[in-house]
Amino acid sequence: MNNEAEINVEIPEITAMFVGTKGKYGFAQVVDDFPNAKEVRILTYSRIGYGNNNLKLRELQTLSPETKLCIIVALPGLKNPKIDGQYEHNQFREDSIVMELGKIKQQFDISQYSSKDVEMYVCFKNHAKLIGTENVLYIGSANYSDNSVQNYEAGMIIRDKSVIKEIYEKYFDEIVAVRYYADEYDTIRLKILSIAEGLENLKMDIDIFIDYFEDRAENADNMKKTYMMLLNKMKEVIMQLESCDGKLMETVLSDICGVQDVMEDISRQIYDAFDSGYEKDIEFFADYYEEYHKERMGVNSCDSWIDEDTPYILLSEEVEQEYYVSEYWTDELKKKYEVVETIREIDDLIKIINGLVVELNKSPYELFESELVQVGTDKNALK
Repeated sequence: MNNEAEINVEIPEITAMFVGTKGKYGFAQVVDDFPNAKEVRILTYSRIGYGNNNLKLRELQTLSPETKLCIIVALPGLKNPKIDGQYEHNQFREDSIVMELGKIKQQFDISQYSSKDVEMYVCFKNHAKLIGTENVLYIGSANYSDNSVQNYEAGMIIRDKSVIKEIYEKYFDEIVAVRYYADEYDTIRLKILSIAEGLENLKMDIDIFIDYFEDRAENADNMKKTYMMLLNKMKEVIMQLESCDGKLMETVLSDICGVQDVMEDISRQIYDAFDSGYEKDIEFFADYYEEYHKERMGVNSCDSWIDEDTPYILLSEEVEQEYYVSEYWTDELKKKYEVVETIREIDDLIKIINGLVVELNKSPYELFESELVQVGTDKNALK
């Protein structure tokens, strides 16, 4: 389904048969063709139904495994929010979307369908009704539901296959709708590959960090080992994605949580490298400041330039001055590009992983519900 919100389709000179009904289904001829159909398409306003006793839902659930099924439903009864006292017609209330979607949740249980190729969509602004196969198409007032048999309904039956195909291509396929995927592997796979790529990019930052601040980061070896463990764990996760057994998500969730722990461990190791309680020979700090500031104030090995307000620290007074110099060293290093960039990369990746863990703990239906709410409450998405 595309993202265009406007559709204007005209197909002139169509040969059709009128059907007006009450007490029977106006689309009965389409249902009769289900056993012969390669595809079945349903575009309806009301929910098809729920429960094992729903006849029209069972007819779709028991289609041949080789028959492709595509269903687009609306969510009747959605409520619009009020903005400045006026109803906002281009968005819907979140609680209303969740409540109405819950009424047809069973309908979206793809495991209940015999067809191996099922596509389920929700269209927020649909009121059209099309029920068809590639051989016969009903267009009219009747929804595809058990209740339509009780009402006065009127519509047209079309059997011209070329016209049916044109209607599907120009109208049905252009309906703006949100698709429900029972299998979230594709989405999860893309997110994990994105994380893996980010970790590969992070390697350069960590290598630079360790080399540049090796004197400061006494845990450099541990950091390297931790990082290599992280890359290996991500390789295991990606290998798991090649499998599609029923426990895939459980395994990936466990591995991703492990990746999350290692990332946070690396972050701690970097911050520990700047611990103000870090003990270093005080002469090292003197040499450091002498190298960087000797041109400014002629600092010697027993004095250190700090700032304009405190131009000198007498390093001979080690007990009093060591902590202050170490604090200054820490503050200066934290401003370095290599440090800032490394920590930023790690923090960004941890946020992505945290989000992925949240998604992995959601069911496919919950992911779909979240996406539906996001679209339905976006005032720009439904215009």
